[in-house]
Amino acid sequence: MKKVLSIVIELCVWVHLIRDKNILSETSENETEYSSGEDVVIDIDERPELYHSLFDEKILDLVKRKGWKGLTDTQLKTAEYVSKGYNIILTAPTGTGKTEAVLLPILNIMLREKACEEKGVALLYITPMRALINDLYKRISWWAEKLGFIVSRKHGDTPTSERIRRLRKIPHILIITPESLEIDLDWSTRFREYYSTLKWVVVDEVHELINTKRGIQLSILLERLRRISGNDFQRIFLSATVGDPEYILRFFQGSSERKRAVVSSNFIKRIRISLEKIESKE
Repeated sequence: MKKVLSIVIELCVWVHLIRDKNILSETSENETEYSSGEDVVIDIDERPELYHSLFDEKILDLVKRKGWKGLTDTQLKTAEYVSKGYNIILTAPTGTGKTEAVLLPILNIMLREKACEEKGVALLYITPMRALINDLYKRISWWAEKLGFIVSRKHGDTPTSERIRRLRKIPHILIITPESLEIDLDWSTRFREYYSTLKWVVVDEVHELINTKRGIQLSILLERLRRISGNDFQRIFLSATVGDPEYILRFFQGSSERKRAVVSSNFIKRIRISLEKIESKE
């Protein structure tokens, strides 16, 4: 069975790579692009009308509790596209707040729609890098749990007790690897039904997956999730700076009929290094 599955995945890889180039390279009227070079922070107190058009007061209070004056223009533009329901790819250097850029507008919609009253996964956060899951869990939980949402995680090293707990307290947000998601869909029959409420899928570090077997595996899993949920859920991808973000977005668009948007930040973080010479006492 595993050998057959491996062959099927191999065939899918070749289908993706040799299919009509127009599908992956042509410019679509449904695609929008935004690029920022400076990535300046826009102060909440200076543009209150902008922030209140995008976020609930509870979220703005949390932004201030973080000690932030506001969000960057790239984060705000991303929030605008998320709020409008676009499938998005956000490319930016490491450490520029990509996770918060997509998480905060999603939490805002979850608040508005009272997702905490639903029993099921609303947001699936996928990362191909298992080592990042614990950090992402803490980072996302800081925001979500203060708003009344349950966050859980699953990967190969997750303790059995934690896996059982997610059946007792169904998470609204689940952080997972592609491999663990496949196990859920194949074998976790009790939990699989809770994907029927899915509204958002965020894929972090997506540049690690493009044109690989894991990437093809994920594209198939996204289609299976759509079939399970019966919903054209929003697909959001986060990536380091890459040469052709439109290609990645179309690669994972699949059967989704949503409009697409590419948001790019070319901001370069400046690092100051100082050296001190220690004189010898001898």
